[in-house]
Amino acid sequence: MSGTSFDGVDVARLKTDGEDDVILCETFFVPYSDSLRTKLKTAASQSFRDILLLEKELSEIYLNAIKQFLHKYDIDKNDIDFAVIHGQTIFHEPQSGITSQLCNPHIIRENLGIEVMCDVRRSDMARGGLGAPIVPIFHKALAGMAKTELPCVYLNIGGVANISYIDATDELIAFDVGTGGAYIDDAMRKFFGRNYDNMGEVGRKGIAIEPLIEKFLSDEFFRKNTYPKSLDRESFAKYYDDIIKLPASDSVRTFTEITARGIAKGIRVLPEKPKCIMVGGGGRKNQFLLELIAEYTDIRVINTDDFNIDGDFIEAWAMAYIGARIKKKLPYTFRYTTGAEA
Repeated sequence: MSGTSFDGVDVARLKTDGEDDVILCETFFVPYSDSLRTKLKTAASQSFRDILLLEKELSEIYLNAIKQFLHKYDIDKNDIDFAVIHGQTIFHEPQSGITSQLCNPHIIRENLGIEVMCDVRRSDMARGGLGAPIVPIFHKALAGMAKTELPCVYLNIGGVANISYIDATDELIAFDVGTGGAYIDDAMRKFFGRNYDNMGEVGRKGIAIEPLIEKFLSDEFFRKNTYPKSLDRESFAKYYDDIIKLPASDSVRTFTEITARGIAKGIRVLPEKPKCIMVGGGGRKNQFLLELIAEYTDIRVINTDDFNIDGDFIEAWAMAYIGARIKKKLPYTFRYTTGAEA
């Protein structure tokens, strides 16, 4: 799994039947280089040849990451039933039914000799879905493992933030709620040379610039109070420049406030107020952000780590879970998650 935060590749092994039987196994992370991260941010505007070269480079990174993972944990490749490769999203335009995740599965398949699945987002779009969010069915399985009180929300704070609403019924509700950590991380790299705001220490010291926050949150995306809905990390690019030009800590604080308030807006349109918010993804490490979310929602916020579930690898485990469901011909996206027909 490699997400819109552009931080690197997550590798995780899962034992599952694609339903209630879930055992979280080993994990491994390979960071992207700064030069690769820069190429990924501008990939959608590159030539077709350059995009193909980038896809080849990424696919070789995926291959080597899997090889390193197998070696580190002394796992025989013949003990792996299949691999699901998400690929790197470089473009996502759900309203047009198009999305692109860079991955050449043949490079992995031919070099490892194992079955490889990919293109899970485009498969969803082919069934009428928005292509995101695609892992709420796994979030539901995690809520069952953690025995959280229902209804609850699973909040994933990656580059983009999305929520999964889980109650006692079989009807899953999930949608993107706004920017996640992508813009906060951009500001941290620009001003401090760090990949993220550890514990939210920088954002806590900054000043929130309210006119820019109000302008950002007045976007049409936040005015839409129905679901499903989906977005890309570049969906709010027109607001980005004014905020990234602010003084360093004010820029980080303003992006942090936008993330927290966008999440709160999304939670307010759910059928019932959740009893708790279970948070995964890289954003869970930003304590100040979690405090703001708790303040703006008046809901208890729980870190997945508190359940001995490593929040860095949930999306990677989810890919394997989706693969198991595909093998059993079970749906992985639904009417109120992406809008897809089961």
